[in-house]
Amino acid sequence: MTETSTTENLLGRPARVLVVDDERTVRIGLEKLLQRSGYEVTTAESAEAALASLQRSNFDVVISDIRMSGLTGIDLLAQIQQMDPTTVVIIMTGYASVDTAVEALRLRAYDYLVKPFDNDHVRATLQRAVAKRAQAMQRESALAQLRATLQVLDQSEAPTDTKLHSPDGHSAPDADVIERGELRLDLRRRQVQRQGQPVELTRTEFDLLACLARAPGEVLSCAELVRRLHGYEVEEYEARQVLRAHLSNLRHKLEPDPDHPRHLINRRGVGYTLAM
Repeated sequence: MTETSTTENLLGRPARVLVVDDERTVRIGLEKLLQRSGYEVTTAESAEAALASLQRSNFDVVISDIRMSGLTGIDLLAQIQQMDPTTVVIIMTGYASVDTAVEALRLRAYDYLVKPFDNDHVRATLQRAVAKRAQAMQRESALAQLRATLQVLDQSEAPTDTKLHSPDGHSAPDADVIERGELRLDLRRRQVQRQGQPVELTRTEFDLLACLARAPGEVLSCAELVRRLHGYEVEEYEARQVLRAHLSNLRHKLEPDPDHPRHLINRRGVGYTLAM
């Protein structure tokens, strides 16, 4: 399989690459190399020009020199992370500034290339970068679908059963009623009582509570909650973004004092558990 067909299979189209360098010979050399490899290439002679291109068009990969007049490659990297963190950034550097390139990696650059370039190494690095971009876009799509699902569920009034996904991928069997301390969950009617009093929850809040109640003593990460409830595989930080508001609302509805929770407990850096 050729490099062109590999990247097109990953993205469904040729990958779009932005090359940023204040040396014209470097820009032209990389442009020709990458075009021969099947990439759509745009060039910019400065970080400022690159930002203008990024505002007009979407790019999968940005290859930027680290030292340029005006804004540096590090400055550009920071701006790109704010604009679209799924864009993969590769830093170019000379031998004398490898330490700076390593610092760029700490700032979430994907990789760095040392001048003068080895063409095979450049092509291999680009292929890996495009694969990373494709994975990031797939995660973004899954998260968008998850957010849409949660929104639809919360707006729907028709009761449905809560089906949890077990580790083998099948739906876990439901008990009709779960009682945990002062909480009583009726899964069929999707009703919750605390100390005999009804608690009004959205669908997502109810599903989160049911998932935690089905796992007494377990601390479940946000990613695990998403997987058990919806079958999606997402990164922990992504799952936290999706569930943060729902978990906060659930805590305010369940806890007499939400600032000092007794039931919905967050084990910092690990996940959530339902304590009774």
